[in-house]
Amino acid sequence: MMKALVYTQPHEMQCRDYPEPTLEPGEVIIEIKASGICGSDMHAYHGHDPRRQPGLVMGHELSGEIHASASPRFKAGQKVTVDPLITCGCCSYCRTGRDNLCENRGMVGMSRPGAYAEFMSIPASSVIPISDDMPHIMAVLTEPAATVLHALNISLPKMARPVQECKVLVIGGGAIGLLMALLLRSRGVHHVDLAETNPLRCASAGEHSKARAFDPVAEPPAESIYDYVVDAVGRKVTREMAVHALKPGGVLINFDADYSAALEDEQQGGKKHELPENHAHKLVPDDLMAENNAITMEIGAYHGPRPQWDVQLLIEAGFERVTVDKGVYKRIYAEIDEFINPTPIFTIAAFK
Repeated sequence: MMKALVYTQPHEMQCRDYPEPTLEPGEVIIEIKASGICGSDMHAYHGHDPRRQPGLVMGHELSGEIHASASPRFKAGQKVTVDPLITCGCCSYCRTGRDNLCENRGMVGMSRPGAYAEFMSIPASSVIPISDDMPHIMAVLTEPAATVLHALNISLPKMARPVQECKVLVIGGGAIGLLMALLLRSRGVHHVDLAETNPLRCASAGEHSKARAFDPVAEPPAESIYDYVVDAVGRKVTREMAVHALKPGGVLINFDADYSAALEDEQQGGKKHELPENHAHKLVPDDLMAENNAITMEIGAYHGPRPQWDVQLLIEAGFERVTVDKGVYKRIYAEIDEFINPTPIFTIAAFK
């Protein structure tokens, strides 16, 4: 037996004796040295994520050392981190390099026990070696940092001008927002504003990222003044703020517009998922902006039913044909569940 932090019911986790993982063919067992707390874990803790049920050991941001290995790629004592998404490698998506859409995907800390324990098993194909001199507490940030880096790499080529010449707004001073601000500053972006309502988090984000941190409640962003906007929160109010602050033809990145956050918004009452049509021009590429009849959105995520909320938002705003990746969804679909099509970083495009 080992010690593990077990999610027992909303707002409760218990440290319990828990069976140690068994070594399966092609897998490794990792001795956990450090683990991060993702926002999705917090949503589950509060009872807002139906994918994570009581009895689960959560945690998918981690670093550790190989305890036992059934793979020739790894040996005991080797320092590693992981890609928490577990894919089959055999389906049509995996065979075409889109394993994020794997038909048989799973995830540590959601579909199988995760990193809030002394040991965790995972297929060797999801394990990533790290250098011996990298501290575990730093390596644990690999997965969220990779998400931010990928979002930057896929979105910056869409900018009309180099981002170093642009005004940037990052909404949210949590891990994703702070990492985004740090990466932007490291790339020579001098005008980075970071909106955060929590006073302590706001002060810390400003100190460590050197961005201009401010409270958007006390100082709402002006309309159409930013070339590049990052919503690192993924709630209705931050989405509206992002669209409001973005210049025509600018680029918007929306992180973590997920099921649980949207559900919380809906539970708080009021009409949700609205996008005024007069905002549509702000998100379209230059070759479509003249007709003012299209919208594109870059979404950053890596698992779970993410894009259906944005698809529903666009349909309610009057758009007839909504494309996610290479899939086309018609207006006839009424149930939000019809739009589930998870992908790490994808583009939603809609046309009237």
